[in-house]
Amino acid sequence: MCCVVSAHTALWNCHLPASVQTFSFPLVVEKHQLTLFPVLFLTSANNFAMKGKRKTLNAGDVLSAMEEMEFQRFVAPLKESLEVYRREQKGKKEARKDKDKKADSEEQDKSREEENDDDDERMEEEEQNEEEEVDN
Repeated sequence: MCCVVSAHTALWNCHLPASVQTFSFPLVVEKHQLTLFPVLFLTSANNFAMKGKRKTLNAGDVLSAMEEMEFQRFVAPLKESLEVYRREQKGKKEARKDKDKKADSEEQDKSREEENDDDDERMEEEEQNEEEEVDN
C-alpha cells in the first residue's frame, strides 16, 4: 500500500501547480477502499457457506467468492497451492502416525521385557524358596 500511496502523491503533485495545496482526501478514500475489500470478500464467502447451511468457511467458499468477484485469474493458482498444502499436511499426518506407531511398539516391547524380567525374578525366588524348603 505504501507504493500505491506514494504513486498517487507523485501524480497529484506533478499535475498541479506548486501554488495549489492538496489534501489527503484521495489517500483516505483509497485506504478506506483497501480496508473495505476484505470485508466484502469475506461477506461473499460467508454467503456461500450459508447457502451450504454451514457456519464455517472452507476453501470452496473462498474460491467461489473469488470467482463471483471476478478474480478468476487467481483461482487456478490458489487451487494448485491448496493441493500442495493438503499433500504436505497429509504427509505430516502420516509421518506423525508412523512415529506414534513406532513409539507404541517400542513401549509394548519394553513392557514385554519388563514382564519377562518380572517372571524371571519370580522364578528365581521360587527356586530359592524351594531350595530353602528342601534344606530345612
